[in-house]
Amino acid sequence: MATMTLGQVYKILKENKLLKEIVTADAWRHHLTPEEENISFDHISSDSRQVGENTLFVCKGMNFSSEFLDQAVKSGVRFYVTDRLPEVKKEACALVVTNSRKALAFLSFAMYDHPDSKLTVMAIGGTKGKTTTAYFLKNIMDRVNGGKTALLSTMETTLDGKNYQKSLLTTPESIDLAQMLAECVKNGMTHVVMETSSQAFKMDRVAAMRFSIASFLNISPDHIGENEHVDFEDYFYCKRQMFPLSDFLFLNGASDYVDFIKEELDDAGNAYALLGKDEELAYHWKEIDDREGLLSFSFKGQGMDEAADFSIKMPGKFNLQNAAIAASMALKAGASVKAIREGLLATHVPGRMEVVERSAGYPIIVDYAHNRLSCEALCADLRERYPKAHLTLVIGAPGKRGLSRRKDFGIIIKAYMDSAILTAEDPADTDPVDIAKEIQSYCSDVPTKIIVDREEAIRQAIEGADENTLVILAGKGRDNYQEIGSERLAYKGDLAIAQEIVAALEKKK
Repeated sequence: MATMTLGQVYKILKENKLLKEIVTADAWRHHLTPEEENISFDHISSDSRQVGENTLFVCKGMNFSSEFLDQAVKSGVRFYVTDRLPEVKKEACALVVTNSRKALAFLSFAMYDHPDSKLTVMAIGGTKGKTTTAYFLKNIMDRVNGGKTALLSTMETTLDGKNYQKSLLTTPESIDLAQMLAECVKNGMTHVVMETSSQAFKMDRVAAMRFSIASFLNISPDHIGENEHVDFEDYFYCKRQMFPLSDFLFLNGASDYVDFIKEELDDAGNAYALLGKDEELAYHWKEIDDREGLLSFSFKGQGMDEAADFSIKMPGKFNLQNAAIAASMALKAGASVKAIREGLLATHVPGRMEVVERSAGYPIIVDYAHNRLSCEALCADLRERYPKAHLTLVIGAPGKRGLSRRKDFGIIIKAYMDSAILTAEDPADTDPVDIAKEIQSYCSDVPTKIIVDREEAIRQAIEGADENTLVILAGKGRDNYQEIGSERLAYKGDLAIAQEIVAALEKKK
């Protein structure tokens, strides 16, 4: 991390129209003194527990308390950035801004010398399919750059292309994101594939960066609730904030509101291409007959002399569209047809359409599908593939976020399932029984039961499944935690639990 002077901080805030005034205990002013201009910082932080005399402290968040500022000042902080001026501390000077989160983003990326400018950043937005598309794209780009592709996804993060860790957020906070991208540069990465969440835009986590190549997959209501988005309009608006940050965007022609989005892109003069099944488009694809048990599609993009056929090992026809988006982005980044073909075929996504085989009967399907679009795509695909099977869905909905999912899941159960077990899925402070009953109210015609203990729900679903029953475990995938109360409690994960139960049953035979 580089150092930054207060004069540079002032300039960044002024250039981005963020600075309102400078306030000390005895004066309000618009300018720094000559002495203040040269004061240097070697650290920027929004955590009052991680500050010192040379730290620029940024007050951010709805839950920020003046006690945090008191703690920071006692630890030596002399200058702080805030958008809500508290009682002025005699020992510290406030740089009052219009938006602390946005200020933190611009200052963090400047402190880390704008690492995004040294990488090809490939960003994926939309409601569903982001993680699968990200894995497809990373596998392709690794064949282009010799394994120098970092990944920031909902499931996992790797900053060196080799060592993975569980992600805490789909898109990290701006200060963490700047630090992580700087680490990617230090590790010799040339490309970064990242998912962008609606919260990333709402909370200005990516406000200071550029996306070299981006894609917008689709849109449907999600993440609407007390602590997320007030309504679909807010959610959709936040999702669209990726457009002005993108040097080039691929828009999925099958997305809802595609004409509205095209109008917005055209009005703003954004560079973009539409991907669809119309052969008149510069980038188009179509499903073709399965090859050797693999899902396959034909694809042609700008610069290709003729269409090429690609296959994927991942089940689910809806994944063909994700693969086509990844192929488009990779082609734009300079990937060869060979690299695209090999990368797509090699892709496996943890927690997505994972299969636990049984010696007799249909397999157990484990998938992270946790919103309307992804869950409906999953269930519709399995109903089409197994028309004679009795489909049983094990699912729950979160407590504090995505409140619309409860109705959505009930409607999906009614449309595609023969039975369902409703269970806990990150209920937080909400009674999981109340959540389950709300889901149940939208699928009263389908036999359902409520088993709050998720592991027990999975056990009863699998142990009660005859050879004609296909059990679908949706929502958690390989997630190793459950959000209960205010804590993240350890959880084995749906896949691990299903594997244990099936193994025990097979052993008894």
